[in-house]
Amino acid sequence: MTAACLNDWALRHHGIRPMLTQAEAAQVTLSEVLRRAGPVSALRDDPWDPPRDVPDLAPAITVAPGDGTLQRAVEEAIARARTAGQGGRVVIGLAPGTYRGLLYLPQVEINGTPLSFTLIGLGTTPADITLAESIDAEMPGTEYLARFDAQFAKASPETRAIHDHIGARRTLSTHLSSVVRIEAPETQLYNLTIRNTYGCSRPEATPEGIRADAQGRFPCGQHQAVALLSAGADRLTLGHVHLSSWQDTLYLQSPDKASTSRSYLFGCDIEGDVDFIFGQATAWFEGCEIRARGDRDAHCWLTAPATHARTPWGFVFHRCRLTHDGSPRMAQRRTNLGRQWFEGVKASPYGQAPEAHRVSRGAISEAEPPTISDASLFSVGKCLWLDCVMGDHINLNAPWDDWSGPGYAASGALCDGPRQPRYRPPQAGPADMARFLRDWAGAGDLSDLGPDFPWLGEWQSHPPEDPA
Repeated sequence: MTAACLNDWALRHHGIRPMLTQAEAAQVTLSEVLRRAGPVSALRDDPWDPPRDVPDLAPAITVAPGDGTLQRAVEEAIARARTAGQGGRVVIGLAPGTYRGLLYLPQVEINGTPLSFTLIGLGTTPADITLAESIDAEMPGTEYLARFDAQFAKASPETRAIHDHIGARRTLSTHLSSVVRIEAPETQLYNLTIRNTYGCSRPEATPEGIRADAQGRFPCGQHQAVALLSAGADRLTLGHVHLSSWQDTLYLQSPDKASTSRSYLFGCDIEGDVDFIFGQATAWFEGCEIRARGDRDAHCWLTAPATHARTPWGFVFHRCRLTHDGSPRMAQRRTNLGRQWFEGVKASPYGQAPEAHRVSRGAISEAEPPTISDASLFSVGKCLWLDCVMGDHINLNAPWDDWSGPGYAASGALCDGPRQPRYRPPQAGPADMARFLRDWAGAGDLSDLGPDFPWLGEWQSHPPEDPA
């Protein structure tokens, strides 16, 4: 078989639905998934047993709703810790109501001890406490400063450094466009709602010729608007937290592309449309509701993991419920469990010859000359679904989509359309990657792609119960 034929063969013409064996599923336990962290070249064994329920803690500080009041409470906690000369955990209680403004939880170390934050909503349900703001990836830095500079005027040096870095940008970009940004280790958030209220309405973020709907929302474009970003924070716990946006709701970012940090989420409700749970980190989702939003008529991918090949685990969803908003798009049954984020790629060695064969390995990813970095190449994405309820909106014939491909019909057949220069088909595990790239001159040694374990898969998925 020639190289050109091999590449044509490697482009799947029908979707895949990989399943775990019973023996494989037995290996996916909470303690095992959350056991390691750090750089892939030197993963450390660091067992972590996160809280499984909302703790009964007395707040050291209680804050009332308003504009910027929550950030001021965080700054008060930092100042108190500095005065006392010690780090450790500070508990902040949030009275019911709506909190406007942004919230940054910075890394602060006092006499060698990190400061950690626990934020607990004091209402009956998460809906009683809402953190809400509008911020998006294409917001100019000047607009960001005009809207939010006063909020951080008296912030700690650590918080102010985050704010100044964001404000210096020409446009913010995804990783700087969150309502809540967490850098502090071992942060805990309980019983509250975080909502990015950006309405996908920025014309300059939208391709020419695309029209907005009656609510002013564009169905496609660069409308990333993060509700919560974990910016490399390890041991993050979210319990009974509701997260809402459209594109890129929850960003679980590692310290860098070749490292991992860990998160545990239980009883959470996460909603969005495009890639709305994404990132490089390792995370376990226990008993969460993952709600697809089709109302603005954008294609919906629940996840976009960018796990490094040598990081043992990516996202694991256990006993979660996959639901939707009842919009007409959901009736098309084309919603995907996810697509593996080909992070930073500009030119792909996957795809059709001769274009794919022009790509070489390099220090950075570039479109011309076509080059791919190891950081992009090994950003493979890992995601498992165990004992989850799959709603009728999921495309079970092709639950995993290509990156920058034409997509799959509800039948599982590949749709007509171009494969973009950043194309990559779904890869269920190391064998797929090695097979797809074995005739690519830049592949080098692909024998060490991390653990020989599925990157994508399901175990005992089942449909919703019949209401009758």
